[in-house]
Amino acid sequence: MKLQPQKALSLTIIIFSQSQNYAWVSMVLSSTRLSDYRLIPVIPTCTTMHFDTQHLHILSSIKSSVWHCREMVRHMQFSIMNRVQFSVSIDTSFSSPCITSDRYSDICSAYDVSGIILGTGTYGTVRECTHCSTGKKYAVKTINKSIVSRHDDIKREVELLRSIDHPNIIKMIDCFEDEVYVHIITERFTGGELFDLILDNTTDYGCLSEEYAASVIKSLLESIQYLHSKDIVHRDIKPENLLLSTNDDKAVVKLIDFGFSRTHKDGYMTNQVGSPYYMSPCILQGKYDKSCDLWAVGIVTYILLSGYPPFNGDNVNEVKAAIMKGDLVFEYNVWGHLSEICRNFVLRLLCMEETSAIVTASEALRHPWLNKSSKLQP
Repeated sequence: MKLQPQKALSLTIIIFSQSQNYAWVSMVLSSTRLSDYRLIPVIPTCTTMHFDTQHLHILSSIKSSVWHCREMVRHMQFSIMNRVQFSVSIDTSFSSPCITSDRYSDICSAYDVSGIILGTGTYGTVRECTHCSTGKKYAVKTINKSIVSRHDDIKREVELLRSIDHPNIIKMIDCFEDEVYVHIITERFTGGELFDLILDNTTDYGCLSEEYAASVIKSLLESIQYLHSKDIVHRDIKPENLLLSTNDDKAVVKLIDFGFSRTHKDGYMTNQVGSPYYMSPCILQGKYDKSCDLWAVGIVTYILLSGYPPFNGDNVNEVKAAIMKGDLVFEYNVWGHLSEICRNFVLRLLCMEETSAIVTASEALRHPWLNKSSKLQP
């Protein structure tokens, strides 16, 4: 989009955070979303900025984004003539104490954050970023501290990611925190979500091949076995949290999003967390342990092979009721051509009787169905 200097335009400025010498600025130009996103430097002590006409391309390249911080929205009018002038009001009243380290840090000092949105979640957005020195691309998950009720949850997620090192789990590269946001820098994957692969391959007769599904589940279980050996329970295993490292046949499955994760040794956990379709009966009953991750693996396995969840409903309450009822159905048009040993694997993971259920990752990895898997191909 090319801006003509003689025109007067109405713009909306949204100030997202002040971090040392920068404020994150997003603009709406004539109610139209722009195609790019940039960070504009704002000097905190200065309330007026000037752009010469030669810098107008900067304004036209800033995207109105999905960043939400309604408390900091400021509406202003811009006059674009020989010079562009506007005032910026930075509101720092919504800042909070530093929770991930002993001091604030500026992500702009090391990374250039682009407008490429890789994903969105309850508490923030994942975007692509580039290391200023090396040029290497990563992903940055930005968490809005003001909408997270317990800051200990953010601190725990960062601490857990720092302690994890496994080929099938996303690796944290760095972490920055300013007054309003926590920015978690991680590896950048290009293969997309497993969830999208399921959508693209689902038919009336099933979804992905047994061999491919077994390969995915084996990699997932190896990551869970590693986490459980460190007394970490994930609590939100689902296809949306499984990424493929690349978009070719050498793709590696990566487990992501540790927002609901915690350490757990003895006793039981009681709070209901996770995504409803993947919650175990024990989670719904408010008394569960690390085996809740194995139940979720069973749900993921069923979906990989069929294209739909085993326990369904028109709303969350109906889904939870179906889970508690536990009627597991293998429809013939989908499961009739799949192996009996495959169905046995799913049955044992989604078994309501603890004496017959698979409750550890090590036991699941020993199941015969996983030991006949081939290379990763849909």
